[in-house]
Amino acid sequence: MIDANQSFEEEKIEYSLSDKFAGIFYEPSLVYANVSSFPLKNSDWFLPLLLSIMLTILAYIVYYSNPVIKTIIVEKQIQQVSSNFQKMIEEGKLTQEQAEEQIEKIRNYFDSPLNLVITIGAITVNFFIFFFIVATFYYVILKLFFGYSNSYRSTMIAYGLSYYIYAIYSLAVFIASLIREDVLLSLSLASILNIDKNTIYGLILNIIDPVYIWQLIVMGLGFSILSNSQRKKAILYVPLASWIIYKIAIFYLAKYFDFFKNLNI
Repeated sequence: MIDANQSFEEEKIEYSLSDKFAGIFYEPSLVYANVSSFPLKNSDWFLPLLLSIMLTILAYIVYYSNPVIKTIIVEKQIQQVSSNFQKMIEEGKLTQEQAEEQIEKIRNYFDSPLNLVITIGAITVNFFIFFFIVATFYYVILKLFFGYSNSYRSTMIAYGLSYYIYAIYSLAVFIASLIREDVLLSLSLASILNIDKNTIYGLILNIIDPVYIWQLIVMGLGFSILSNSQRKKAILYVPLASWIIYKIAIFYLAKYFDFFKNLNI
């Protein structure tokens, strides 16, 4: 394992997978420094991402084996669909009988094995899409405003290695959900205290998410260490600043556009 007291200059051996996993939690600077001194590997972003996907799929399977949590998930979906059907009924596009028939089909779908298969596929695809969108966002921002001339792969690795923290974060959210018999989407104070996120007070508490903030700081550290830019200190804060701006933007957009309400989590 990594010797935290040993300087990187004395370390000549590339860290193993277990070293990187453990080190990203208690000595991330050494991990990123070690990664930067060897040829970049796609496994350094792919494996943390894969671990996060596997834990998310496991959580979904366990959720659906818990009758209370499953009911919460299904009823939230039914409520959303019912709201859309009600608008269609008022517009004369759908009858009440047709709406009830469709809702019953949706309930049966949630109980079918097909739902599990499709959801697992959707989780996997969505994780990869989200990962590449975010990695591209950081690459463009760092390149345009911070003199970042590194490869796209280095951005993926700096971002990807932080997913080890996200994997543990997801596991903590999963455990908290089981304990509370509710579906938590984060460990922000707003989620834990069940505060309305559509208020300014809720926005502030929603931003206070210690473990996720930790991941963002580690990610920024990775961008900074792997960067050959002269603005390394500024780069360190890019992920955290971007996330706060994103949360504030979604908060206000959700007040005017229904689409963004689902993103205000």
